[in-house]
Amino acid sequence: MNSTGVPSFTKRIDAREAILRPGMWDLKNAREASAGEPALFYNALSINSNLNPQTAFEKYISAQSTPFWSLAPTIAEIERSGFSATSYRLRLHQLLATPLMFAAMSALGAVFSLRLMRLGGMAKLAIYGVSLGFAVFFFNQLCSAMGKAEVIPAFMAGWATPIIALLAAMSLLVYTEDG
Repeated sequence: MNSTGVPSFTKRIDAREAILRPGMWDLKNAREASAGEPALFYNALSINSNLNPQTAFEKYISAQSTPFWSLAPTIAEIERSGFSATSYRLRLHQLLATPLMFAAMSALGAVFSLRLMRLGGMAKLAIYGVSLGFAVFFFNQLCSAMGKAEVIPAFMAGWATPIIALLAAMSLLVYTEDG
């Protein structure tokens, strides 16, 4: 940055290969270009850095942006490199449980829409339905947070909400229809 706080070009380093090590970058076949000067070539060059491999990996790759078909190979690669793949496992289980969650939410919608209008109490029923929807959402977020923190296994965190929502929907449906 110059004296006015505006970023300005001072130098650029391009390398054929760069390896991030704790506290430094190791560059091979590097070329350094500075403004108004001839380029310098290095076979090997080390640059100090406050970035570590864990921070770089977590910052630039997220489980939410990984496509479904790439999750299993990504999980294997992450575990091979020695990092925790918990958030990726959780995302995989959540995606696998999505059809069950859709079925559960459809059944919950049926519970609150099957009651005859002439029996009355539709406003109260609508409030119950919306409240239960928020409760399912909150429970899903709670399970996700606990799964990411490894308090509960990723399998349980991904499947608990759809299973409980489906069981609740079936119980309410049977109770509503049979009285």
